[in-house]
Amino acid sequence: MYKEEIRKLRIKKNTIIYTVLFSLITLAVFYFLAHRYKFIDSNILDGIYLVVVIVVFVLIMKFKNSLHYIVYKYNYLLMLEENLPPVKTKKAILSDDWQQQFVKDGFTEHINTSKFAIYYQIPKKDSIYRQFGKTLVCIVVNKDLKLDLYGGTIQNQIKGIYEKIEHEYPRLKKEVVIHFKEYERFDDESKKELQKVLNFKQDTFALINISVGYFPKIKKVYYLRPANRYPNKQYFLACNLIKRYIWNMEKEIKQEKKNNEQAAIEREKAERKRIKKSIYITIFINVAVSLLITALGLLWQKSLTILAWSNAMLLTLIMIFFIGWIMFIYNKNIISIFTHGFKVFGLMIVGKRPKKSYYEVKVQVEENQIPKRYMAVSFIYSAILLVITIILTILAL
Repeated sequence: MYKEEIRKLRIKKNTIIYTVLFSLITLAVFYFLAHRYKFIDSNILDGIYLVVVIVVFVLIMKFKNSLHYIVYKYNYLLMLEENLPPVKTKKAILSDDWQQQFVKDGFTEHINTSKFAIYYQIPKKDSIYRQFGKTLVCIVVNKDLKLDLYGGTIQNQIKGIYEKIEHEYPRLKKEVVIHFKEYERFDDESKKELQKVLNFKQDTFALINISVGYFPKIKKVYYLRPANRYPNKQYFLACNLIKRYIWNMEKEIKQEKKNNEQAAIEREKAERKRIKKSIYITIFINVAVSLLITALGLLWQKSLTILAWSNAMLLTLIMIFFIGWIMFIYNKNIISIFTHGFKVFGLMIVGKRPKKSYYEVKVQVEENQIPKRYMAVSFIYSAILLVITIILTILAL
């Protein structure tokens, strides 16, 4: 149904990614060759490249926004294309007893009327939903067929929650809303309404709204979800939250606990395997980059003497160590002030303002640290290169 549109979006997504990567590599190689063989005067070349870098930076920012939209639509259409059916449930969804489970799970009742109820929480470390992190998680129980999640009634209540918690949580950037609503029958109209989800994730900002339709006549529940690959972590966690409240709790939670224990073991194994794989890939990249730099260094010197090899290895050592050092100061939030300032300057040239303040950029870096293993590989490999460089220097004397 959506295969052709998905194919076009995939092509657009890959085109943007590969165009940006190819452009950056081409610019770097041309700059090196132009300096090496003096195609253009160095001062003129540096001036031209400063302008080019600013233009490329602005274009990348533009492509980045387009890419976010394409990925958002691509993931949405993938779920529509999979077209998963409703799932069976033994729970009396929307009943008072069913709603009490929210309170037991740490949710606070914000409002409860004859038409709708809203529960919320910002998960803490001891919460079963701690994986959401600093996120406003809301559950809307809609008892009125005419009431819409995106209408003013419910949205004003959610806004009221933000006003209530703004002193304790002044800068919440993530929101997950699960909307339970009863329907008379499962047809194309109800299905289309339930497929109106929000699944927006960009940097530290996330907005997830999922509607869950309950059909008491057939004892089934429908909500838009993927078969395997979820669009992002928040959508995955939101779907897990939904499953918790549509299953037969007493029986299923025991089975869920057992499954989670087994899954935890499997995840731990998979994580160890993933870490090992990432280390091997990092080592391979470091070796490949060092060989490339060494080759360029020898080409620059037009010599294959031991001294030339020593100089080339020294250049390689400096570059590999520099890469590790950049990752280190990035994690320490030292470089963010410069990158943010450069971004502000670039956007100022085209008359725009950055979407995020320096504080938000700082928080983003703190929440998205580069794994230490990448730095460790770079520094250890730099130490090996240092030993090789010292040996070659001694032999060259």
